[in-house]
Amino acid sequence: MNAATKYQLQERLGSGSWATIHDAVGTSKDIEGQANGSWGYRARGCNVAGCGPYSAIKTVSVQLLTPAVPTGLTVTSQGMLCKFSWNSVGGTTSYKLGNGNVTFYEGPCPVYQWDAPCGTAGYRVAACNANGCSAWSGPVFGSGGGGGTPLQATPALDEEGGE
Repeated sequence: MNAATKYQLQERLGSGSWATIHDAVGTSKDIEGQANGSWGYRARGCNVAGCGPYSAIKTVSVQLLTPAVPTGLTVTSQGMLCKFSWNSVGGTTSYKLGNGNVTFYEGPCPVYQWDAPCGTAGYRVAACNANGCSAWSGPVFGSGGGGGTPLQATPALDEEGGE
């Protein structure tokens, strides 16, 4: 009986095609950066006489997390200025702020303002990262005074004066 001199490891997403991700002497392989889904893995040993049969398929389920829904959305009208703020969400790289089907802010700050009255629209916010976006928050309604569509929208400054 001949001993294995190298090993092959294959993976596939769902019922897709098998791809060889390791064909070397070592018996371990670090795997990272997988997308959501059910990943199948199989391995076999090889030597100068050829390769043996693949092992039974082992399945790993990957479910990458999107951020939680932001809470604490406030809409404050100060004359011709509409300010929005909400609680920061861990694991978030950006936020979306909008009303109805219109998203008018996408950026990293949990505060935003525009140079227009707030209107009476229902505003909502979502948190995003590389895995996707959370669901939208429930609507918070402006207190009136305008159409609720941003004009010359600009990111609000934080307490240190930066964005």
